[in-house]
Parts: sequence; C-alpha cells; structure tokens
Amino acid sequence: VGSGSWVQGAVWTFAACAMFMSGFQSAVHAIEERHPATSVRRVVIAMLAGLLAATVFYCTIVLSAASAAPWTELVNEDMPAAAAFGALTPGGWLATAVIAVATLSLLKTWNSVMVMVSRLLFAQARLAFLPREIQSIHVRHGSPYVAIISVTVLTCLGAALGRGAVHAIINMCSMLLALKFMVMLLILRKQRMRSTSRPVFVLRGGALVLLAGIAATAVMCTYLIYDPWTRKDGTIPLEWSLTAGWALLGAAFW
Repeated sequence: VGSGSWVQGAVWTFAACAMFMSGFQSAVHAIEERHPATSVRRVVIAMLAGLLAATVFYCTIVLSAASAAPWTELVNEDMPAAAAFGALTPGGWLATAVIAVATLSLLKTWNSVMVMVSRLLFAQARLAFLPREIQSIHVRHGSPYVAIISVTVLTCLGAALGRGAVHAIINMCSMLLALKFMVMLLILRKQRMRSTSRPVFVLRGGALVLLAGIAATAVMCTYLIYDPWTRKDGTIPLEWSLTAGWALLGAAFW
C-alpha cells in the first residue's frame, strides 16, 4: 500500500491463503466419519474439486472488480472490491451487498477451522496427549461432541479478547498452518520414497507436485514468520510470543 512494493503485498496475500483460503482440506480431518460407501479416493477428488471451484470463484471476483473501475481509483480504498462494485450502482448499494456476502463468507473459514481443530483435539485425546474425555463420541451422530463444544467455548472466549489479540492470533494461525502443510508434505514425500506399495490415491506428476507444494509452503511459512518482525520496530512481535507460549503449553502436555 502507498509507497510499498507490490511484490511484498503479493507475497503477503499468497502467504495469508494458508488461513483465509483454508477450508477445502478440512473434510479429510473427519474422514473417519464418512459413510462406509464413500471411498478415500472420492474424498480426495471432492477436495480437489472444491479447490478448483474456489480458484475460479476468486479469480472471477478479481477480474470483475478490475473491470468495474480503474485500478487508480481503487488502490487507496480500504476494500477495493466493494468500492469497485459500488461504483456500478446508484448510491453504491452493491458495495454493501458485497460486504455482507464477504462477512458471511468468513463463516466458511471458521467452520472449516472448527472441523479441523475439533478433530485434532479428538485425535490428541485418543493418543493420550489430552484428557481422554475429549475423545467422547456422540451416540447418535457419531461426532466428537466434547471436542466440538470445547472449540466453540474457546473461540467465544478468544473473540472477547478484542481486535488486537484476534489479529495476532490469526497471524499465528496462518504461520502455523503453513508450517503444518510443509511438514505434512515432507512426511508424505519421505513415506512415498520408502513405501513399496501403491498408494490409495495417485496424482499425475505426484513427485513434482509434492516438491512444488513444499517450496510454496516454505515461502509461506518463512514470510509469515519474518513479516511480524518488520512491523514491530525491533520489539518482539506478539505472534512470536503467542507461538512460543503455545509451544511450551504443548510440551507440558506432552
């Protein structure tokens, strides 16, 4: 923004995808709850289809906003897409509609995070990293209801901390999600090199895709770790402190 480099903004946008474009992969965390007739391959294909649909949708939004108004009129706007669509209608009512839809769209991110985190807590409880009560399964629905309730309560408490804390927590989550993706891809790469059996699901160009994914997530993670330092004038960023505290808490439970 302003005199800053567009490259920095582009890299930040790419890195933030670890959090804000999260969702398509959340289904795999609940794969044990799938219908018996639903294969692992079908789940993976559904995830890829969701990713493709999201890519088309967001690219269409960017192209539409860029076609609605000159970029010179939008570059200084806090919400360029809303401003672009607002310029197309009398009184700018379309901008309000875009903001309302974008607000509702946030539920997609939070819903996916809720699915992922609740199943993570469930798995950790099953491995005795957390109290075993968290692994309780609902008799009727078959879902880890204690883990879901725990995540809901903690989310409400976290939101009450205010914008400053929530912003730092989101940055921390983005950083750790990117790190998680990179570690998962490295583990998968190692397993594929060791295994002699054919995997359940094989993607064309798998080795190349894995290496590209590792490189991309490494860029994400590196930037998200470094970026808070550039904005704190030499002081320790809150994101770093939160991450260190969370790591110590995890070590204590372990």
